Amino acid sequence: MNKVSLSLSHNSVDSVGASVSILCAIHCIAMPFLIALLPLSGIGLVAQGIGERIVFVSILLAAGSLCWGFRLHRKRRTILALAGGAGMILAGSFLMPDAYETAFNVTGAMCLASAHLMNRRLCNACRRCSGAVDNPKSLG
Repeated sequence: MNKVSLSLSHNSVDSVGASVSILCAIHCIAMPFLIALLPLSGIGLVAQGIGERIVFVSILLAAGSLCWGFRLHRKRRTILALAGGAGMILAGSFLMPDAYETAFNVTGAMCLASAHLMNRRLCNACRRCSGAVDNPKSLG
């Protein structure tokens, strides 16, 4: 696999990760309004575990992509945004009272989305990621 295809797949992971993080934030904002409608529609049991799955996928994608990006770019701001976002989401989901859960989860999801976008911007500006350097060891 050449450097250009590595860069494209890494950008794809960041795009998917940012999208999942934003989806997580939308889910957290919309869910209080939709909870009243779920029993009427009969899909309450189907939607019950979706939030936890979105959180897990969002954090997993962010960790993989941003750790890879940190290895290449050595920019701590992406890892700080990852740690802050994951911490906010986990605290909101498991530690905070219900009154603060949505605020923590939405803030954390937006931190994860921002981290993905920062990482993507770093990759777009990076000679090693773009394949402009002919050194085959430049990625490792």
